[in-house]
Order: sequence, then structure tokens, then C-alpha cells
Amino acid sequence: MTAVEWRTIPGTKARCRRCGATVVWAKTQARAGGPGGKPMPVDPVEHPDGNVALDPVRPGRLYARVLGTGETAQRPLEYLAMPHFATCGAGR
Repeated sequence: MTAVEWRTIPGTKARCRRCGATVVWAKTQARAGGPGGKPMPVDPVEHPDGNVALDPVRPGRLYARVLGTGETAQRPLEYLAMPHFATCGAGR
């Protein structure tokens, strides 16, 4: 079995205001019955337990698609990301 190489997610880096960790901002894509275009902070490196696929449409612009049960990121075109809400050291 080949080891998976977890890539650094491209995009503008920022700091979480709550815990100070580095994050990358993406915009959510619309899903059936729901709005899109909301900002979502994600951790800056791919994560094996991530549930968000990031599509780097243009350099510096990422679109986030929350993965449903059985869905996977279309690697290498998309990045498998963890929303920072799930890992923020400051909690909720």
C-alpha cells in the first residue's frame, strides 16, 4: 500500500482570532436546498479525517464542498480539508 502524501493547501494564510492557529479561508459551494458563498476557515494542511473537499478554482480562491456520507475528495484535483471549527484550540 502506498502512503498518502498530505499536501499544504494553497491560499491566503490567516490567523484564527480565537486560538492563533494558521488557517486558510474558503467559500462554501451551494448544495441542494442550501445557500453557498459563506466563509469557512480550514486547517492549512490536508487531513485524513477531513470532511471538506476544496477546489482551487483560481490561485488564491478556494471553494469548499462539505462531503456527505460515502463522498470523497477528488484527489489530486481537490484537497481533503478539516474545518478549523473542529480543531480550534479555543473550543466553542
